[in-house]
Amino acid sequence: MTPSTAAMAKGTTSSTSASRPAFARAAAVARELRKPIVVLKTGRSEQGARVTMSHTSSLSGADALYDALFRRYGVARVKSVSALVETLK
Repeated sequence: MTPSTAAMAKGTTSSTSASRPAFARAAAVARELRKPIVVLKTGRSEQGARVTMSHTSSLSGADALYDALFRRYGVARVKSVSALVETLK
């Protein structure tokens, strides 16, 4: 399967900032291939960031940075699992 035929769209969840550069590279490729990406980003609020830290032992990252990254690469951001599923239909 080649990247251009692998999927109609990609849906993912994200709670950590460790892979931000890798995500940016993948989003750039997806944009070139006109493949939409939909993300459910956890750890948006201060409380959510604390929960993410306790669950994954990593920081969730500044939410504004993710908003900018998603806007730059045309990534759709959703706020719930149901919205993620509906957006990917």
